[in-house]
Amino acid sequence: MFKDKVILITGGTGSLGNKLVEKLLPFEPKKIIIFSRNEKVQHEMRMKYPNLEYRLGAVEDYNAVMLATYGVDIVFHCGATKHVNIGEIQPIQTCNVNVIGSMNVVSAAIKNNVKTVVGISTDKACNPYNVYGLTKHLMERMFFEANKKSDTKFFIVRYGNVLGSNGSVVPFWINAAKKDETLKVTDPNMTRFYFTLDDAVDLIFESLKDGDTSVIYSIKMAALKLGDLAEVISSKPIEIIGNRGGEKINEALLSDEEMGYTEEVELDNFTMFKYHVDKSYKNKRLLNLDKECNLITKAYTSDKAVQMSKDDIKTMLIKAGFNIWL
Repeated sequence: MFKDKVILITGGTGSLGNKLVEKLLPFEPKKIIIFSRNEKVQHEMRMKYPNLEYRLGAVEDYNAVMLATYGVDIVFHCGATKHVNIGEIQPIQTCNVNVIGSMNVVSAAIKNNVKTVVGISTDKACNPYNVYGLTKHLMERMFFEANKKSDTKFFIVRYGNVLGSNGSVVPFWINAAKKDETLKVTDPNMTRFYFTLDDAVDLIFESLKDGDTSVIYSIKMAALKLGDLAEVISSKPIEIIGNRGGEKINEALLSDEEMGYTEEVELDNFTMFKYHVDKSYKNKRLLNLDKECNLITKAYTSDKAVQMSKDDIKTMLIKAGFNIWL
């Protein structure tokens, strides 16, 4: 699937980009190109992976994206402004990166005859409530429109919170705990979907293997309470700082309407959701449940999903390399 291919990763210096490189190299691609805006971070990544090609540029710069995608077979579009609070404060900048940037990736990929593009979306694109979610929802729509008007195949994977991604709360809290500082929590009862970087990359690979561009791929993932996560990381009492704006108490990975057209595929390491955007699939199990039980809500939400115990959270952190208890 990747052998002898030229692969471009936008936002490639991030945690997902690094994990993608780690898992792609054994497939012996012809070339991996890292496209990002930060020269310092590129230099640091070059020390770890000296044989990759590095290109400075921003996804909102169409000419830079056009040059970067020339001769490329596969694009992993990971470049984004992804923090909810930044999106609320700087909506124009967030739209420039996430909307204009995605438009540029779509247009450049089609013009340069790129064979495959994978877009990284988020649970916040489901019934979007904040600027970040709205921009990712638009990216999803763009990709499905592009599939109807080009020979390039555009795939969408929809994530929950990726454990340990750059700027995320877990490494921030762990650093605070190591300094014996009080952890600041918006709301301990907030629930969030969490999964590992390994699962994030495996979902991309499984979606490409499955090959259906008319669906949104996701994982039937477990959820946790932020208060439980904080208690696992630190035994000190937490400081509740309140909602910073744009944050839901609970997230939805798939909405009521989407779940009606979603199938579950059992794989070796996880259960994969396939939401059929073209409504070609009818979820008979949910429709039957609706008739039998008169269910009001079918959405896959973080408060209704399987909840991780504190032991589960600790195991997940250790698996992801955050073994702060040794």
